[in-house]
Amino acid sequence: MNNTVVIWPFAIFLVFLMGFVADRTNLCSVNAVKEVLFKRRASLLLSFARIVLWVLGVSMLLEWLFGVSSPTRTNFQFGIPGLVGGILFGVGAVLNNGCSLHTLTCLGRGNMDMAVSISGLIIGAMAAKALFGQVPGLAPVAVEPALAVDLFYRDMLLLTLTIGMLVELFRLLRGFRFSECKSRLLASEYLLPSAAALLGIANGILLALVGTWMYTYTLIQGASNLLFPDSGFYQPLPGLLWLLLLAYLGGIVASSYSRHELAVAIHPGLQWFRYLAGGILMGVGASMIPGGNDVLLLNAIPGLSWHALPAYLSMLGGVAIALLVLKHYFATDL
Repeated sequence: MNNTVVIWPFAIFLVFLMGFVADRTNLCSVNAVKEVLFKRRASLLLSFARIVLWVLGVSMLLEWLFGVSSPTRTNFQFGIPGLVGGILFGVGAVLNNGCSLHTLTCLGRGNMDMAVSISGLIIGAMAAKALFGQVPGLAPVAVEPALAVDLFYRDMLLLTLTIGMLVELFRLLRGFRFSECKSRLLASEYLLPSAAALLGIANGILLALVGTWMYTYTLIQGASNLLFPDSGFYQPLPGLLWLLLLAYLGGIVASSYSRHELAVAIHPGLQWFRYLAGGILMGVGASMIPGGNDVLLLNAIPGLSWHALPAYLSMLGGVAIALLVLKHYFATDL
């Protein structure tokens, strides 16, 4: 049987589920930094860490049990341009009032203003790629393998992650009743540990079966293939990735509709310039890193790429700097 017949529908279902869950959580890198700066809590950052560990554990377990290894990975060399790109992305996310994950969630809820931000993301990414040909050393450098790990340490890591996942599953499912499935599924807001488990398990399977699939990667690579077809930026883009983008957006739409919060609206105004500027900065940063916060969290960090964690930390730093500047110098209500 053709693997496409099995893998494509399963992958589409998992991504739809992730979109459904994303709509019922508050997982946003900007909100995570706000929580740390102004509420002195780190529950959202801890949830991101949980997601990364779930993705890493599930993908490693699938490779160990069934020999299923990711067909594509986002593996790049650590460098200063990636750190600068992270800061630019973080500043852009603040101007945009949310990271790339939050942007698509708002779009799926009916906020058409986010189309301006996504357009800016593509414009900024293409401008950065055009600049790469003019400024040596600015473009990210791909490396293989991502990170060599001794077999003994890899097995110890897998054992530790497996034990941790089993303990977490026991904690989450303790006292669970099948009669509660519908009420839990349709809860207006998911508890962060539950949401992290659902998103992490689903994406761990996707990482093993599909590889890099997140929407910022699909949009940026698709635009790059269109505008730079004869350059080194060109990479074949499977049709499945476009279906996954639509499935993720569809999951958000379905969830918001079931919560009676789907409201299609567009509000032309000066805020569009802010969304456009934020999107452009996010696009430039995503090209320099490379990867938006969705790619870093769901693929590159659990894929053990050298560039990923430093880039994400610099992204959080950029968010923090922008938030503090807006609060103290522009009296912006955050």
